[in-house]
Amino acid sequence: MKLLVALTILCLGCSCLAQFNPEQAKILANLAKSCYPELGLPEDSDLLLRTVKNEISYTEDDVKFLLCVARKYDLIDAEEKFKTQRMKDFLLKSNAFDRQDIIDVIDQCFGQREESTLEERMKESVKCFQANKKFSIV
Repeated sequence: MKLLVALTILCLGCSCLAQFNPEQAKILANLAKSCYPELGLPEDSDLLLRTVKNEISYTEDDVKFLLCVARKYDLIDAEEKFKTQRMKDFLLKSNAFDRQDIIDVIDQCFGQREESTLEERMKESVKCFQANKKFSIV
C-alpha cells in the first residue's frame, strides 16, 4: 500500500510539475516525501503540489515544509542565508525557463532579505518568487 501511495504521489507530482524535467520532478517529490513524516504530515499529502501551484496560505506548517525541503536540498547555509546559486542551478536544469528570468527572480527574492527570522525570510522570499516570476512552473 505504501508503495502505491508513493508511486501515486510521484506520478501526480511529475504531471503537475510539468515544466520541470523528470530529474527535477523526482528530486522535489523525494524531498517532499522525506519531509512529510518529519512534519507529521500524511504520506499522501498534497503540500508539494499546492506549493508549486501557489495554493498555500503560508501557515507555520507550510513554512516549516518549505524550510525542510530547502534544508534537505542544501539551499540554506550555516549562517541561514539562501544559497541563491544552487537555486538557480536547480531551475536552470529545465529548458522550459528563460535563464535571465530565473537569475532575476532568484536575485530579487532570495538575495539579502531584511526579515529577522529564517522563517520570515523563507515566507517572504517564496511569496516574492511566486508573485514576480515570469515563467510558469505548472
